[in-house]
Amino acid sequence: MCSSDLTSGAGGSFSFAGLPGTSYEVRANFGSLLSPVQVVAFTPAQYSLAATPLALQSSVALSGVVTRSGTPVEGILVGFRDVAGRVRTTTTDSLGQYSLTVLPNQSGSLFTESPAFLQFRSTVNSGANGQATNIALQSRGSVSGTVSNGATPVAGATIRLTSSTAPDTFIREITTTSSDRKSTRLNSSHLV
Repeated sequence: MCSSDLTSGAGGSFSFAGLPGTSYEVRANFGSLLSPVQVVAFTPAQYSLAATPLALQSSVALSGVVTRSGTPVEGILVGFRDVAGRVRTTTTDSLGQYSLTVLPNQSGSLFTESPAFLQFRSTVNSGANGQATNIALQSRGSVSGTVSNGATPVAGATIRLTSSTAPDTFIREITTTSSDRKSTRLNSSHLV
């Protein structure tokens, strides 16, 4: 997805030029005001297409604190995907706080992304005044060990990890080899 920003001129006017023929989403924001997304489309044969006026509305915040074991976590990507598939993202600050500006009464999916934690996903509605959703992250697990026959390490053994309590968990096998030993690390990640 490619996007471009510009500032409206006198009388609120704006113009994007030199665009290839396709469809575009147009949205305006000014301070805490947002306009609904407007989709405009034209073919290469059309020279220009005027968008209908972009009416600004009051916005609300989806906000909260992201923690792990009660401790705020900085640097976590938090996003909101609306029912049309448009995504807004932000990153948590040093206090684990996030805030996403959306239109009132907007439904969608609130989610997190981080290589160190399982993905969080929840269906939310921004409501008339915004919504606060605190997120408690869960760490990704790992299992490691050594295969031996008595005191002798065994290379080439097959190790299987099975979970009957987490059927929606995908298990990846990562194998590393050094000159005298081969080790396999199994990482699990929650499928969403």
